[in-house]
Amino acid sequence: MKYFIKDIEGKEHGPVDQETLAKWVDEDRVTADTPVRNQLIVDWKTAKDVPFLKERLSEQATRQEVVQNHVGRSVGVLKSLKNNVFQKEEARTTFMHQHEPQNASAPQRIYAFLFDLLLISVTLVPLIFGLGLYVAYDGAGKTTDRSVSSVREADIKIVKKPIIVESATDEVVAAENVKTGNAKKDVKDAKADKSGKDTKEVLPPAPVKERFKAADNMDAVTAPYTKADHAAGYGLGSVWYNNMHRETYLCLSGAVDNARWMSQAELARIFSWCAVILIFGIIIYYGCTLGYFAQTFGMWFWGIFITKSRIKEVYFFRAFAFTVLMLLVGIISPLFIYIFGRGLHDFLTGVRIIRVAGRTKV
Repeated sequence: MKYFIKDIEGKEHGPVDQETLAKWVDEDRVTADTPVRNQLIVDWKTAKDVPFLKERLSEQATRQEVVQNHVGRSVGVLKSLKNNVFQKEEARTTFMHQHEPQNASAPQRIYAFLFDLLLISVTLVPLIFGLGLYVAYDGAGKTTDRSVSSVREADIKIVKKPIIVESATDEVVAAENVKTGNAKKDVKDAKADKSGKDTKEVLPPAPVKERFKAADNMDAVTAPYTKADHAAGYGLGSVWYNNMHRETYLCLSGAVDNARWMSQAELARIFSWCAVILIFGIIIYYGCTLGYFAQTFGMWFWGIFITKSRIKEVYFFRAFAFTVLMLLVGIISPLFIYIFGRGLHDFLTGVRIIRVAGRTKV
């Protein structure tokens, strides 16, 4: 006898003999509710009504029950594992059961920023601008003109003041003291004056050592050179204006025969690069500390830290974006924090600055 079956899509398969039909039951291609008819009868009935398939269908039911039990246990294990993972994640937050997130106040954020600013001022600023000074000093030593053999008369800025004395004797003593360098030596004038009488013992006034004051040269017609040094009246901070090319120079060293001058424009360029490097240093400092520790040293000191809006970890990209926007719009943050409890850059990057210990749950 040959048989036909109908699948779930309504398509007929067959004819097949009894052995093939029984094999399809073992392969689960035919189940108890599968429509079956023999070759001679047009009416359809289910496989469970076919006598020679009942034993095979019973074995199939037992087999499927075992599989379902295994699947059920596996799903249960996965659900249990999922619950345990979420419970552990939740338990790691500060606000499990006892506390809830509380936004940091504007004073806390300002104090944390000032703390970080102080830290940057004593570390990055001296390092970066010290390096800039070194580059400028080294560059000035290479660019200052060494071809001039002696300082020009018009460029000498030392003013020689006359020595005022009261008598010829005082003039001799003063000249001797200046020559020997012994300004504190006691000197007696034993010579007679014009009337023939002896004079009293006189202690000549000690020469006054004046403090060196660096001079400027606003009438130069050339660029400064190495001979325009301390001996010519120039020192650190002296200004030299080249009227020929309308360019201003600053003295970085007045060492004798080795003065170092650099144009004001070149100095401005060097320190502009230092400012740019400093800004990048600030971005790296904030981005790395916020991305790795969730707080800067200032935020750690004042007990606040950064999270996502849903109290999740903030990674490096979001931390760097927060830092850049903070530098751009941070000046108006106190107003936003006072009104909304969060800064403008907080909203733009989807983060919150919250306290380490939040409010106690009621």
